[in-house]
Amino acid sequence: MKDLTLTIGHNINGVPTHTYTHVVAFTAAALQLEGLTAWECTGFWEGEVEHSTRIEIDALEEDRLERILSQIPSLAEALKQNAITVQIRDSATAFIEPIRISATA
Repeated sequence: MKDLTLTIGHNINGVPTHTYTHVVAFTAAALQLEGLTAWECTGFWEGEVEHSTRIEIDALEEDRLERILSQIPSLAEALKQNAITVQIRDSATAFIEPIRISATA
């Protein structure tokens, strides 16, 4: 299993254009994501300060990871980005569900 983090800038040709909300919603729809964690950040691209969005998708099976990675160039094109930063790490993620207590008769 792998964890995937994408960093997507908000500028187009140096002009602030996208918003955090737009990037998250557009990316989730384009990559058909059912769950993610996102936060706003600030980065630098080609010497310029740029507001950006980081999106983390955890505990991906290899086939799902490959499908998402194959869609990144199209996502970059749709958002008019020169590049999207992609980080892939071995997953140490666990999804812990609540304990369900049932009444006994």
